[in-house]
Amino acid sequence: MEASRYNRKHRRQTAGRRGVETLEVVLALPVLLIATIAVFEFGFLILVHQAVTTAAVEGVREAAKDQSTTEATALEVQRILGVHEMSFATTGTNTTDDVRVVVERFGSPTDQVGNTSLLCSPQGITLLPNQIRVTVCIRMTNANGRPVPNWLSSLGFTLVDRRLEASALASAE
Repeated sequence: MEASRYNRKHRRQTAGRRGVETLEVVLALPVLLIATIAVFEFGFLILVHQAVTTAAVEGVREAAKDQSTTEATALEVQRILGVHEMSFATTGTNTTDDVRVVVERFGSPTDQVGNTSLLCSPQGITLLPNQIRVTVCIRMTNANGRPVPNWLSSLGFTLVDRRLEASALASAE
């Protein structure tokens, strides 16, 4: 008799608890989903940031070579960024590409390749004789959602009209 009373009481308690568990899942699932999407989006952001930094370093290494041209520097930057499906015209300037490369040499005019409408302001120390600075700027997301997806835009976190910029400095050979 004692055992059946215990079973009835236990069943009543667990039956009432089932609704609470469902409610907890319903409340927690959207938060977990948004957090998961955010982790993936920021992972892409970090990956692209590393690619842009590497492109600037490899670009300045190419620019520092004796008799190197801006086009050769742009091709080296294109080689690195091409892995992440970021491309741009490596000769001349335009207003449609998602990439801009600025090459500064001490005592020479600044050379630019890619999208000149993309804001790109090289930062850092004033160049000394024989120094070269290469700055790579990219648009974080374009109409195709590349190179960084804009998955959280409906929640107020958008990457539209944002840019990523990296500069590297080297001495000419």
